Amino acid sequence: MKNLPRLVLNRIAVGVLGFCGGSGCASARDSPHPAFIMAQRHFLSGGMKILVDVYTPKGPLRGPHPPVLVLHGAGGMLFDGPEMSRVAQDLATAGFEAYQVHYFNRTSTWFARQPVLLVLFPTWRETVHDAVEWVRTLHPEARSIGIFGYSLGAFAAVEEARRNSAVGAVVAQAGGFWHAQPEGPTRQPMPPMLIIQGLKDQRVPFAKYTQPLLAFLRARHDPVATRFYPAEGHDFSAAARAPVRAQAVAFFRQHLANPGE
Repeated sequence: MKNLPRLVLNRIAVGVLGFCGGSGCASARDSPHPAFIMAQRHFLSGGMKILVDVYTPKGPLRGPHPPVLVLHGAGGMLFDGPEMSRVAQDLATAGFEAYQVHYFNRTSTWFARQPVLLVLFPTWRETVHDAVEWVRTLHPEARSIGIFGYSLGAFAAVEEARRNSAVGAVVAQAGGFWHAQPEGPTRQPMPPMLIIQGLKDQRVPFAKYTQPLLAFLRARHDPVATRFYPAEGHDFSAAARAPVRAQAVAFFRQHLANPGE
């Protein structure tokens, strides 16, 4: 593992726009939407410029708009981007300011397989931390910041939440502790967490990752809610994705400052 190159082996030389084709990689860029404005910004992490798609509510929803980071999984923006953009759009429509962080920019990664994840996760976790701190500078009025993470992004969200008191709520879909248990000091209490898991997930098995996280939180009486989907695997069906987005919006409404207050 130590001999692996730092850049992902799957750094493919294809035209991303051509590949994304029919469904598009981020529909908010293609046409105006009545509920939000999408703009692109950058911050620095490890000397690298990190792209962020920022979805800001508009129209009758006036500020403040509680900030929520949206983190893709190992598929990167190439594969996870369309659904993560829908998550960000639903959050913005509900009055949150959503920050879709292209944290793979830090390592020039398109998407990552398991051996590469083990090498680069600490770097990506550091980038997520830098993203939280950057968003804090943009929202000095915010009491806390939310994070929605899917798969690899959920692992990064959990790791950031247990270290950083600025994180006020987490929705973790298909995630857990990176090594199935916390390593090092963990804040107490942890912020409110919604754990979403497909029980047929073979990539992030429930027994290996979800159950230890849930047991840890319950043993300490940390606030935790669950939504388990018996018929879903790692990649949720289209029919299950919409309820997940709605559950995330409702959870952040409950545990972050209400939009528009």
